Amino acid sequence: MAFFDLCRVDKFAKTLLYCEVPAYYVWKNNKFSRRKKGKAISGYLEIKKDQVLGRVYTVHPGNAECYYLRLLLHKIRGPTSFTALKIVAGVVQPSFQAACRAIGLLEDETH
Repeated sequence: MAFFDLCRVDKFAKTLLYCEVPAYYVWKNNKFSRRKKGKAISGYLEIKKDQVLGRVYTVHPGNAECYYLRLLLHKIRGPTSFTALKIVAGVVQPSFQAACRAIGLLEDETH
């Protein structure tokens, strides 16, 4: 996935959530490139931010693993792989749902 590749090679991208990427990068020639226009970001001279509309499709909770993957992409900054999304406190969780539960995104049945 291109987002993971970007997070592997770009230090600034490691600070972003999946949904924040379009504000700083454009998809061009099958890869992400930094925006050339927009507001300069303090501390990152070569990074520009623009007001853009990105899209992350909704997923029905019935499509469980995709639903939990989407939750993690909105919570975990700069993941470098699908496996990295499932790491919580140094432990690789068996599923995206388990990772969501481990970081407290899901309520327990006792609530």
